[in-house]
Amino acid sequence: MLVALEAGPRISQRAIASMDSLKPVTYAPGAFELPPPSANVRFVPFYDVGDETYTTYFTYDTTYLDLGEALSKIGRVEASAEVLERGVATWPFSADLRQALVLRYMTLERIPQMLEALRQYRALFPEDPIARQALAQAEDRKP
Repeated sequence: MLVALEAGPRISQRAIASMDSLKPVTYAPGAFELPPPSANVRFVPFYDVGDETYTTYFTYDTTYLDLGEALSKIGRVEASAEVLERGVATWPFSADLRQALVLRYMTLERIPQMLEALRQYRALFPEDPIARQALAQAEDRKP
């Protein structure tokens, strides 16, 4: 995920319609600038941000998936679920995010939330036979 360092006023979406509008910064691997006249703003990978103020412009569903997985692997499973929830709110039609959230709720033993997330997934992706079967089995086991 790229973030704009100290961007100040919000940059118009037209100015950053694609990554093609950004130019690599010499001697700063992974950093890009939005050239004038739009703005003279530097974009860097999120993990390179120190104490600077930043604004997020470029995110993908995989950003949330990767961060959720990383948090889970270091034992921060609750934080992982929160990241996946934000990902689903941002990318509601991402099957991968919704599946990961269902699995994370299972790990946390949040059964009511897991069932609701699975129902939502099933409503959006009715062709998924595994989700259909898992939901049927889960609902059969309800007390």
